[in-house]
Amino acid sequence: IRAHSAMPIALGFGISRPEHVAEVCAYADAAVVGSALVSVIAEGGGRPDLITRVEHYVQWLRGASALNAHA
Repeated sequence: IRAHSAMPIALGFGISRPEHVAEVCAYADAAVVGSALVSVIAEGGGRPDLITRVEHYVQWLRGASALNAHA
């Protein structure tokens, strides 16, 4: 794909853990975690700390993306 396009590459299906993000980011520019994020929100329901829980989850995943950042 990179040989034919300068557009960033994003991959995602079943990505929900930092090791998944690290693996995807070894080959792509971004990992899509939509369903996993929706699950965290659904599990949080109307809890007052929902935003904090989502932030922590994203930060947990995001740490893995830096391990394999493209140069």
